[in-house]
Amino acid sequence: HTNNFKKYLKINFQNKVLKDRNTNNNTTIIMSIDLQILRNPFQSHQPKFHVKTESELQAERQAVRANLISNSNFTLISEVFEAIRSIRDPEHPYTLEQLDVFTESDIEIKQIGNKKNITVYWKPSMPQCTYTVHIGLAIRMKIEREVKDFDNMKVTILVKEGTHKHKKLIDKQLNDKERIAAAKENESLKDLLESLIS
Repeated sequence: HTNNFKKYLKINFQNKVLKDRNTNNNTTIIMSIDLQILRNPFQSHQPKFHVKTESELQAERQAVRANLISNSNFTLISEVFEAIRSIRDPEHPYTLEQLDVFTESDIEIKQIGNKKNITVYWKPSMPQCTYTVHIGLAIRMKIEREVKDFDNMKVTILVKEGTHKHKKLIDKQLNDKERIAAAKENESLKDLLESLIS
């Protein structure tokens, strides 16, 4: 996805401040841009992060599930986790589970009235990650497609506290119905999301 990433950076470099069309007060959105990449487009950018091995992932799943087994929503939590753990990172050749973006214990389910409220807490692989909205949308799309009885559920996607400098803005974008609908109509964005979840 290198070409998509370069195109994304170029667009945001040219439009550092965008007008939020969904509001009437011309609220400005400051895009998160990795300026080091923009200044040095040919410089290798290799952030340091730990990639979990399959043996580490298996041990972690067993430990988390042992703690969750008594949860009345354990089956649904597992179903949501199985749907999203294989999503690929846009910048690196690993899954979100391998990059410790979330674990099964980061999925919270509450019954409110006739609906189940699913909340997924996650952390970007880097605090300055420029693909946070894309990853969050991919998580939402996977749940919509693969979790049974989705019409009777409400899904909330939240960045973990302290893991990204634009957490509030990202949370707003990922949980606003109009923004989500607009994102789904964007063909280039749809192609990128499909490449992450298919």
